[in-house]
Amino acid sequence: MDAELTNLTQTKGHADVNTAVPTARTFELRDKLGLLTSAEVAALLDINVGTLANWRSRGYGPLPVKIGGRLMYSHRNLREWLDSHAF
Repeated sequence: MDAELTNLTQTKGHADVNTAVPTARTFELRDKLGLLTSAEVAALLDINVGTLANWRSRGYGPLPVKIGGRLMYSHRNLREWLDSHAF
C-alpha cells in the first residue's frame, strides 16, 4: 500500500504535486483509499473552497490528511464531522 500512496502523489516534470493532472490510476487509488479533494468536500457541503480553507486554519471542519503535500479528506473523517454537527 505504501507504494500505491507514493505513486498517488508522484508527478513527472512537476515541481508541485498539486499541479499534476490526475490520471485514471490516481482516481482509482483515491476511491480505494476513500479520499476526497478540498473541492469535492466543499461541493458536498455547499460551501466555497475558500471557506473550507478558512475553517481548516481555525481548526474547524472535517479533519484533512496530507498525502505527498496534497490535502485530502477521508470519507470517514467527513462523515464523523457531519455526524457530530447534526441538528
